[in-house]
Amino acid sequence: MSCVPSTKMCSFKEAREMLLLSHDMNVISDEELLLLLEENTSRNPEFRRTAYPCRYSDLIPRFGRPVPELSMITNCVIDHLYNNHGHRITQWNHQILNPPLLQTYADAIAEQGAPLDNCFGFIDGTVRPIPRPVELQEVVFNGHKRVHSIKFQSMTVPSGLIANLFGPLGKLTFFLSR
Repeated sequence: MSCVPSTKMCSFKEAREMLLLSHDMNVISDEELLLLLEENTSRNPEFRRTAYPCRYSDLIPRFGRPVPELSMITNCVIDHLYNNHGHRITQWNHQILNPPLLQTYADAIAEQGAPLDNCFGFIDGTVRPIPRPVELQEVVFNGHKRVHSIKFQSMTVPSGLIANLFGPLGKLTFFLSR
């Protein structure tokens, strides 16, 4: 663990590991450990991590913002999405997304030659065209497809069932398509 205060800030995970090590060496008491662990716990679940770009510095040419500002913006957006829609990723449909069935889905996909052995479903973003509304046309206009539409996003499993459905979206599709 290389967490030297003069060179970089510790991650929450590194700080917790250091606290546990300090407790094991009897440097801090049980009460101090509990208090410090509570103070050094992220309010965001561990699974909230972006994959690309790997570094905020990759985004500087595109957005013209310094790394700390890009980090703060990203954290605010992730917090907003998680606070308003976190239940969509933390609550499962247990009838078709239970561990034995997830393993069955992953095995079926891997048997078809998928490079991952833990993939159990596929994301499908469907744009459904609709007639042009009389009012608020811009809310449902999809600039990418160049039609008025409502967008649905779903996750399907190899059996063809929709495991999770999100939508319809109109205004969000409008903002994302610009």
